[in-house]
Amino acid sequence: AIGASTGNSAFQPNPVRASSGDTVIFRNNDGLMHHLIMDDGSADLGDIAPGAASRGFTLRSASAANFHCTLHSSMVGSINGATAPEPPPCLDPYGYGC
Repeated sequence: AIGASTGNSAFQPNPVRASSGDTVIFRNNDGLMHHLIMDDGSADLGDIAPGAASRGFTLRSASAANFHCTLHSSMVGSINGATAPEPPPCLDPYGYGC
């Protein structure tokens, strides 16, 4: 679930646990629009409006895979990672989008 719009704690749980062949869907419990993509380019879950759920995608491997929000750069997460990834440094001097 998406519970906030900043940092690796925005996703709960983080990391997410899933098995190969599982369908992964994110529910947006935050009040802002989000757009999630897998870092390896394997899935673009599209825009996820507040209260809505993402498109589902089938996990092809049980290996660790990271994802992020294209609208809020500090929102990073992992599926099957050992820990949640660290957010990148915020390059926006006003903090918008981070």
